Amino acid sequence: MEIPDGYAQINWHFTGAAVPTGAQCTLGLNVTGVGVTAQEVADEVGPLWSTWILATQSSALTLVSASVKFGPVATGPSAEVAIGDAGTNSATAEVPNVALLVQKVTAAGGRAGRGRFYVPGMAGDVFASNGVSGGGTQAVQQTAFDNFHAALITSGFSPVLLHSVGAPITVPTPITSFQVSGLAATQRRRLRR
Repeated sequence: MEIPDGYAQINWHFTGAAVPTGAQCTLGLNVTGVGVTAQEVADEVGPLWSTWILATQSSALTLVSASVKFGPVATGPSAEVAIGDAGTNSATAEVPNVALLVQKVTAAGGRAGRGRFYVPGMAGDVFASNGVSGGGTQAVQQTAFDNFHAALITSGFSPVLLHSVGAPITVPTPITSFQVSGLAATQRRRLRR
């Protein structure tokens, strides 16, 4: 990912039995003209995941920390905040390669205008055996991500989609909302020990 000057990337770091090799979720942030340090952004935005999203994740997963990297990549400062909060859903966790798919919605079209989270450590009662969210869990998760998006906007660090070097879109694109999928998602890689 390219992180231009005036933007940052935050990574939420997870550990625990639900993610035996660890996991991360990443998000771009607009910090243009805000006049804050990487540490202040980490302290403000890092805990928002605990506040809004951890309730939908398994208690076998812990949000260990959040790290923030300001652009440009080569010279921008970075910081990390320790968190240490566990998910609150006590049901047995899904296997590690099954995740909740959350689309990062933008006004830009095409493949370059799309992004996603693979949210790890979902509890086993989130998806039915056919991989579909059951029992109103998709609505609960959508509300959590709507509140998370609103909290990011309120914090003053608007979420953006960062683009790779050479992508057709060169300026980070504002994320207008998060859209929770009703189907389980899997990473296309092998599980490793």
